[in-house]
Amino acid sequence: MKRCTKCKATKSLSSFSKDCKKKDGLDSWCKLCNHDYHIANKEVAHLRYLKNKIKILAQKKESNLRVKKEVFERYGNKCLCCGETNIQFLTIDHINGKGCQHRKEIGVSAGKNFYHWLKRNNYPNGFQVLCFNCNCGRQVNGGVCPHKEK
Repeated sequence: MKRCTKCKATKSLSSFSKDCKKKDGLDSWCKLCNHDYHIANKEVAHLRYLKNKIKILAQKKESNLRVKKEVFERYGNKCLCCGETNIQFLTIDHINGKGCQHRKEIGVSAGKNFYHWLKRNNYPNGFQVLCFNCNCGRQVNGGVCPHKEK
């Protein structure tokens, strides 16, 4: 038997979770008190998120934009085909043309998740900056941008 330091009830040892940091190897709070505590804190965290949602989302958007700018700076900051520099029109292109397959292999989608992957992996070779028009043009034209056919 053991006494829970939260509810002060004496309960069987099976009512306590294991905790290797404690002398007796068991948590000081019973499983029920631990459960209630985590449920209450989850609700508080959710309310805190809702209260600060606009601020949190703005911070995430700012952080994602900062990473996107870092990635484009690292890969040249302009479309290698037509010279477009407006970041809203730019994208990262797989030079070998196997972007969808590669993103599946590494388990990330396009956009911000891919930019973060590039940064985490120290901006690997095999990528280039293209505008969406040149990137799509390459895709539907057998790997050659229509600009290059003129």
